Amino acid sequence: MRVLTPFISFIDRYSRAVDNLTQYASNPASLIWGCLRVLLRVAQSVNFYFEGLLRLIQNLGERLSVFNRYEKHFSEIEDFKGALSDTYMDALVFLRQARAVFVRLTAPSGSRVPVLLKSGMMWLGRAWQNFETEFSDITDRLSRRFDYLGHLVTFIHRDGLNVDMKIQQQFRSETTKALQQIVKASPAEQDDTSPQTDLNRVGWLYGNAGIGKTVMSAVITEHLLKRLATTVQHTNNISTRGLVAYFFFDKSDVAKNTSLAMYRTLIYQLLSHSWPSGTTIEMAFQAAKIYGRMRFSRADGPVSLLRDLLHGLDSPIYLVIDALDECQDISEALGPLIDTIRSVANCRVLFLSRDMPPIRDALSGLPSLRIASESTKSDVDMYLSTAVDQLDVPISNTGLRDDILSRLSRGADGMFLWAHLMVQQLHTATSPADVMNMVAGPPAGLSAFYNHVLQGLDSEPKQWRDLKSNIISRVLCSPRPLKWAELQVSLSLEVREEKNSQQACLQRRPYQALVLKLCQPFVEYHAETDCFRPAHLSAIQFMSNRDELEETATPGTRQLSLPAEHQKIAKLCLNYINLNQVHDASSVSATTYPLESYATAYWCHHLVHAEPDTELCTRAARFLASDERRRVWLTRLLLRRGEPCTLQQVLVLLRQARSWLQTVTKEEEQEDGDNDIRCQEKHCEFDELQDMLEVLIRLDQEWLRTRSGTREIVNSIQTRDAQEGVRMVKHVSTFDKTMVLRDLVREYTMKGGQDEAVALFKAAHLRLENTPGAEPGDAAWLLNGLGLALDMQNLTELSIATQKEALESQLAAAAAAATTAAQGQHCHIPTTMPGPNHALDSLHTMNELGRLHRHLGQVAESEAMHRRALAGLRAAGLPSTDLQVIWTINTLARCLRRAGRPREAIPLHAEALAARTTVLGAAHPFTLWSLSDLAKCHRDAGELETARALLEKHVRGREEALGVRHFDTLWAMGDLGLTCEMMGDLREGLQWHERAWEGQRGTLGEGHPAAVWSIEAVKRLRRSLDEDK
Repeated sequence: MRVLTPFISFIDRYSRAVDNLTQYASNPASLIWGCLRVLLRVAQSVNFYFEGLLRLIQNLGERLSVFNRYEKHFSEIEDFKGALSDTYMDALVFLRQARAVFVRLTAPSGSRVPVLLKSGMMWLGRAWQNFETEFSDITDRLSRRFDYLGHLVTFIHRDGLNVDMKIQQQFRSETTKALQQIVKASPAEQDDTSPQTDLNRVGWLYGNAGIGKTVMSAVITEHLLKRLATTVQHTNNISTRGLVAYFFFDKSDVAKNTSLAMYRTLIYQLLSHSWPSGTTIEMAFQAAKIYGRMRFSRADGPVSLLRDLLHGLDSPIYLVIDALDECQDISEALGPLIDTIRSVANCRVLFLSRDMPPIRDALSGLPSLRIASESTKSDVDMYLSTAVDQLDVPISNTGLRDDILSRLSRGADGMFLWAHLMVQQLHTATSPADVMNMVAGPPAGLSAFYNHVLQGLDSEPKQWRDLKSNIISRVLCSPRPLKWAELQVSLSLEVREEKNSQQACLQRRPYQALVLKLCQPFVEYHAETDCFRPAHLSAIQFMSNRDELEETATPGTRQLSLPAEHQKIAKLCLNYINLNQVHDASSVSATTYPLESYATAYWCHHLVHAEPDTELCTRAARFLASDERRRVWLTRLLLRRGEPCTLQQVLVLLRQARSWLQTVTKEEEQEDGDNDIRCQEKHCEFDELQDMLEVLIRLDQEWLRTRSGTREIVNSIQTRDAQEGVRMVKHVSTFDKTMVLRDLVREYTMKGGQDEAVALFKAAHLRLENTPGAEPGDAAWLLNGLGLALDMQNLTELSIATQKEALESQLAAAAAAATTAAQGQHCHIPTTMPGPNHALDSLHTMNELGRLHRHLGQVAESEAMHRRALAGLRAAGLPSTDLQVIWTINTLARCLRRAGRPREAIPLHAEALAARTTVLGAAHPFTLWSLSDLAKCHRDAGELETARALLEKHVRGREEALGVRHFDTLWAMGDLGLTCEMMGDLREGLQWHERAWEGQRGTLGEGHPAAVWSIEAVKRLRRSLDEDK
């Protein structure tokens, strides 16, 4: 056909001319030409038939490709799915019919009719048929289908827009809870004949940058305009409509950052509603014309002009002034403006701004409301939900959508600016994975905002630049909000120790008003609690991302690095607690030494987050090398009130500090081979567990002295004023003490020093027993520790006798205390200093006895002890999340497993695991013990797959929390290897046992019992594998 088409087109083009030549001549040429014309017409009809068919197929493909794209957006709409499915079916029918036409043009193989002859007959048959007639039904159906789909898509789109408009309308009308309260109490809804006072005519809304104050002001203004357009006010029997004027300051726009611009705009807006005749406005205008002033200026007296204009208006007047803090001359302008408003009875004003000292001073005593993230969170969440539903990349998976919204809600935390910038960024996403990557961090536009603030530091005086940098770094690096007294003292300290005399620090303390002025927008101040804290999590994220900070910063911009700031703060905290007047003070009150509590609690936190630094390493090593200073610090750490610190947390701090020192030492040696730091690190070697034991004994000794009335306070024990919220002496529970003693015994056992541990506890018990004022039961916790040490020597019977001795003394002390209470006698011990609870201590000793009976195989006695202890703890009202309750549940479950009842033990271990995960975290050693216990119960119950999965999780947790070569990690590997062996996976089991043995041989030695057990398991599995071969 491609060959004939040019020839046919040529003949057809000139056929009229030939027709004229032959139509009157009756000769053979005319006959031949007529026959040729017939053949041409037949060929053309066949050609038109197939061209029409191909055009329809092409048109069908184009239309279907468009609707296929719509399907990605509207696949969840049933009407669209049904219509598109019907269209696809009709398209398939048409394509099948068209295919049949093409197939019939070629005779099947093996036909008796010659192929050429049959094809010719088929082509000739096309001449007698019309394309439109043959395919009319299917083309009509497809046309109707496409028209319906087009109308349906239009409706769906408009319906979505309608829903979105309703949501946006609701969002604007209910922007925040705070806004609802203001609108409900709006002056437009009150009777203007009622007496007017400052309290119901001036209001102030304040909040952090980006919290949505501008959105609120816009909605309030819009609301007032709509309400006043339909509401008639009645004043002195005259019907009038209220007037609204508004102004938004913008410090980056010279036309909007002065009070003159505000007066000019307010006056213009009020005059546009009403022009009172004979006012000073006309006089000022005429005067300006005389002097040739073309613009409104301060020479026109803007304050008096506004006051006269307000007095001349009979209508109620409502003023909305936003971003008041961005006014350059706010300190001078706010007072006259407030006086003007107060002088006009029919005028009300609403200010919106950040909390700045000049604004707070001017508006003090007037109604105010802080816009907190809690107030705006629900509205910002609604805004984010709408935005996610409108993404170009639809999130059809409900679980994925909920996850994205949850992350967005946590990230925004009520900050409208964050939400707005994130929504803009999400619209550039190309896939759901891209969306997830974006919501994992702060929006990119927020970095530009923070960088703009940092750039502004370069234009400020040097003293202001340094002070603002220090404010930002102190607050953003702090793990908790800083009280003003703490921040003030911190800002007055110098890194160099010799500059921190008491008199010098007093002279360097900054003014609070200046600090409040400089701290925005990274830091916010809560006047109610007198605390400074980060304005938003994104500020910390921005400062923490050093790579992004360097990429987005303008060259020459002042940059802050959180690790470098942590280094500086760690030095300042060490300087402070090393001050002789602080260290030697027997009474350290928050009034006299405001930073002592913070420095004591968090200098280690700043140390481990600091950049490696030789000077800081030297100072920390020197401090930790001093037994006296280190133990005074540990004692004060335990005595802090309001910020509870457990013994386990203290141990973590000590180990983190040691680890940081070792890391810095290695880095220094690799860089310059300097051994000076190594010497310092060697000199600060200490046993943190022995330190804790010494601290606990000192605390108990001081408690006993206090109880007996001696009150001989030594330098290592601090006292605090009760009015400052700190107790004089804190009594640590026996359970907490025993947790430390347990770790101490384990450390001695791993290094083969069981005999040394026994001698240590005996000496400590004798020392505390002989302390003046000691009574039965006071030293029982050291008997508990002695029992633990004896158990590690496999002297279980002797350990039981020791624990029973402790139990008897505790029960006797509890009975004596109950008798004293029943007789109504009162001790002279202050109520702010609670002493030991011997009844609860005895329950802990019962648990220890239950554990020892389990070791001897006496499961009935063990179970009875544990159940008795658990009943006593619950009767005492302790919650299920109390660590002693959790410990008891876990030990009871171990007893049931030892008794061959793993099914009963599984729910108890699961309960203990869930509680410890909630209270301590998934990576805590106690939590990992519960995970291991649960896995072993499943293994004993024959549920090997479950046990293996839990043990694999247990090994990973140990590796992350303790390291690959820790004793507990290596033991966990052996447990996993044993489970694999029981499942028949000998090769996997062998690998775990070999890893455990290699680690135990390197850390404990080949002769250690754990290493011996592991090598025996390795040999056993190797023999089994050799036999299988």
